[in-house]
Amino acid sequence: SSFPYFIGRTKNIYISNTSALTCIRQWDSPQTFFYIDPPYPGAEQGHYKGYTVEDFKKLVDVLKEIHGGFILSNYAQDGMPSEWRRVEIKSTVTAGSKGKVNADRTRKATKEELGNIERTEILWIKKSTKPRPEIIDLYDSGKYDCFTGDSWGRRIEQLTINGL
Repeated sequence: SSFPYFIGRTKNIYISNTSALTCIRQWDSPQTFFYIDPPYPGAEQGHYKGYTVEDFKKLVDVLKEIHGGFILSNYAQDGMPSEWRRVEIKSTVTAGSKGKVNADRTRKATKEELGNIERTEILWIKKSTKPRPEIIDLYDSGKYDCFTGDSWGRRIEQLTINGL
């Protein structure tokens, strides 16, 4: 069973059930790394219903001020800081009976609204303001690469990178 392996990998992870903005402010430090995958503004995804562009802008405002590093995933958004590294990932999503994102979901989707939809997911990346020297040394040594871990199998440099 892989359960003991999973327990070992997660023993130092803290899971918080609070708002993202509160969590980020509470745990921010130069040694903190956040992976942030908020609801997509305007998307109606069950319990994420109602997340707005204004909510996303508040998140971005908080992220502009933190000392820790992060990866933020979403679709293309206006007004993102140019100093954040931007990585585009093209994907195909298969729409189910509800149809395309942003379609009128009060009715059944038409044939044209169903099927494969091309999307571009965006990752914005910001490094920590001052990571601990031993973390830099470990990454630079090549002995540990967070992008080629057991479940990923590919380096982020292999992705299409724009704006660098």
